[in-house]
Formats: sequence, structure tokens, C-alpha cells
Amino acid sequence: MQKILIVDDEIIMQKIASKILSQKYQTVCASSGKEAVEIFEREKPDMVLSDLLMPEMDGYELHNILQAKSSNSVPMIFMTADESDESESHGFEIGAADYIRKPLRADILLRRVSNILDNLDKMQGLKQAADIDSMTGLLNKTAAQREIEKICATANGVLLMLDLDSFKLVNDIHGHAMGDKILI
Repeated sequence: MQKILIVDDEIIMQKIASKILSQKYQTVCASSGKEAVEIFEREKPDMVLSDLLMPEMDGYELHNILQAKSSNSVPMIFMTADESDESESHGFEIGAADYIRKPLRADILLRRVSNILDNLDKMQGLKQAADIDSMTGLLNKTAAQREIEKICATANGVLLMLDLDSFKLVNDIHGHAMGDKILI
């Protein structure tokens, strides 16, 4: 089940959003930006639904901190009672996935969250299809190079590489089906 972090300094708004979203998603709540950062690191949510105007740390600042801490971009929806176009525009400029007005309407909130998470799933599927060789189930050359570079930058160890010289002859003599079996 996908997990959503709800951040709002008003407990009643946390409870309303949690009640709405708990129909389809697991929810965790935070009452401040600082608490949200701690929960984010521990819970690794799939999405963040955050109030825009909070004391100490506003939603914009929280968004920037969470994006810096995450290796994958985590979608964030801002919720606010602020009617100004400037705040909405600024939210989208910094990378918000969506913007929703308070008071929350259950059907609209569920649809927007569902749309964003469905698109995220599709993008991850496309990324996996682009990185994984369909025949062997292994990383393709580009993805393997990227992962090897990451690992070599942070870890010690040994790297073993195999090069199959003249493999074309296997395909030419025994056919592609046999060549595929050998590779697998």
C-alpha cells in the first residue's frame, strides 16, 4: 500500500486529510516541517501532502529540504486556504506536483493523489523497462555503468567483468535461440 505523509500544523486538517486518504492509502502525519523531515527519513513515503503556511518552516522550505534528502523526487501536493495566484505559481515553479485549496473536498483530493501516484508508477515502469534487458533480466549497459559508478564511488571491493569474444559465431552456428539460452 502506498504511503502518504500529511503535514499540517492544524491537527483537525491532519485528521480530515488522513480520514479521506486512508480509504486507499497508508497515512502518517506530522505537525511541523521539522517533524515531517524526521518522519520522511524514517517512513520513506511515496508522496507528501503539505500545508503551505506553517510556523517555523513553510511548505516551500519543506519541499526543498525533502527533495535534497531524497535520491528520487518525491511528489508533493501543497494545500492551503491562501487564494493568491502567486503562492500557487511559486509552488509549481519549485516543483510541486499539484496544489489544492482548503477546505478539502474528499473526491478532488483522492482523484488528484491517485492521478499523481498512477503517473509515478507509470514513470517508474518506463524507467525499469529502459534499464533492464528483457531477455536476461539484468541491467543493460548504460544502467549497469551508472550503478557501477555509484557503487565504486562509495564502496570497496572487486569488480569482475566478462567479455564473450566471437559470440556472433554461436548465433550463426547454433541459432539465436541457443545464443539467448547461453546468455541467460
